[in-house]
Amino acid sequence: MTPCRPCSERGTTVAAHRMVGKTPMCDAHYRSAMGMPALNGRPAFDIATELARIRETKKNQEETTMAVDKAALQRDRDAGMSPADIAKKHGVPAWQVYQYSKAKTGAKPAAAKVLGGGRSKAGALCA
Repeated sequence: MTPCRPCSERGTTVAAHRMVGKTPMCDAHYRSAMGMPALNGRPAFDIATELARIRETKKNQEETTMAVDKAALQRDRDAGMSPADIAKKHGVPAWQVYQYSKAKTGAKPAAAKVLGGGRSKAGALCA
């Protein structure tokens, strides 16, 4: 983005949204140059402040994602807890529980064996 020239002369970095001649201007300076009223007292957009806010937000998101104990999520899931309960316990969104753990792992139950029941080869019922 091009900075507003009047703002940069005052030492602030504000995005220019308009061109007046060859002079880039923010909305506030454009409106004052054209004799228009101010924008409802809304402060000018400060590029440096906005970039710092975006960087801080990304940093916080990375720290939150990195703080997840994936092994603990899997242990709780293996213990039979529901993903919603695990999310509440660890303070993470439910999608992270699904992403970082699998359904209950370990030994799967064997199929029930049929002893002496069912039909014989001839189709008659066994007694």
